[in-house]
Amino acid sequence: MLVSADELLLHQVPRPLSQTSITDHRFYDRHWFNAIDPSREMGFMVGMGLYKNMNVLDGYLTVQKDRRQHNLRLSRVLRPDAGSMRVGPLEVSVIEPYRHLRLTIEENGSGLAGALDFYSDYAVHLEALHADMVSGMITQEVTRYDQVGSVSGWIALNGERIDVDNWWSVRDHSWGVRPGVGGFEPLRGDHGQAVPAQLDTQIRLWLWSCLSTADYSLQMQRVEDARGRLLHMDGTLLYKPELDRPALTVTGYDHDIRFVPGTKAVESLTYRVTLSDGQVLEIEAEPALRAWAYRGTGYDRGYNDGKGLGAQRGNLAPERDEYDLSHPEIVRDPQGQEIASGHREQPVRVRINGEPSFGHFPVMLFDTQPGM
Repeated sequence: MLVSADELLLHQVPRPLSQTSITDHRFYDRHWFNAIDPSREMGFMVGMGLYKNMNVLDGYLTVQKDRRQHNLRLSRVLRPDAGSMRVGPLEVSVIEPYRHLRLTIEENGSGLAGALDFYSDYAVHLEALHADMVSGMITQEVTRYDQVGSVSGWIALNGERIDVDNWWSVRDHSWGVRPGVGGFEPLRGDHGQAVPAQLDTQIRLWLWSCLSTADYSLQMQRVEDARGRLLHMDGTLLYKPELDRPALTVTGYDHDIRFVPGTKAVESLTYRVTLSDGQVLEIEAEPALRAWAYRGTGYDRGYNDGKGLGAQRGNLAPERDEYDLSHPEIVRDPQGQEIASGHREQPVRVRINGEPSFGHFPVMLFDTQPGM
């Protein structure tokens, strides 16, 4: 099956672009956008994922306001319309590659809608290849690029139309093989249980940070093993083009993370970042909103069927629900019942060497074995 992009000289395997040479059912290709209102304690996320081997395209819009998270989840059969980045009322359009993307969420009866334009003057940051293996099985092999920018337009929440004027935003585009796709995960011989010999390579802490100032954007990440030792670190500082200054790499990335007592919810973060020209950035951050509960977007076995992203569910009627985020860690439905929230990602207010701005600072802690 051909799509319009097959007219371009971009093929890497002897198949149309609507197919992949990777047979793993977990292969995906995904857009993600996050934005923070600088003045109204509000934010939103939009995402869309394509799963060629599952024949699925899904997506979501989630809006946070007044410590409530409002979720809209969508899914459709991918083929025969494999070349369209549209699922139900949600469409992602590339107006100018790496500069201008448009997000359209048509009125759909859920109370959530919008028309939003993402703009950026910054180049994208291409991360190093993410490749993980456990017991000889590939668990992750992913390419991702990130870009800080701004979003303008409007968004509707329960009948209220809200102007979006130059909100701080970040997006990423990633593709490859990743866990948690298609409704099931292949079992390994050890069933994923850690043993002492594996603790040197198992991830315990993962930090992924995007922020910006008036002059530059900064994307960086740090991964530590179960013993607290560095497994991976990378990052790039990109100046605005008109400054005509070279990009800098992150050569050091120390952290002091404080959690709300008795929880894994972030209370404050301090990062000390060293750059390749010798500069040191002192970054202080605190939550701008509650951490997003990703189950509402379909991650972590979200959707009403509990199968998560990329699962076959036909042309699904839009799913709509709402989370109470009053507690910094516990997520509840409107009736007060606790919801398994999935992983959490933290929008933040930041000060970089004293200069105020915003950022997106996920802090992922993983249990590697009982008692750790």
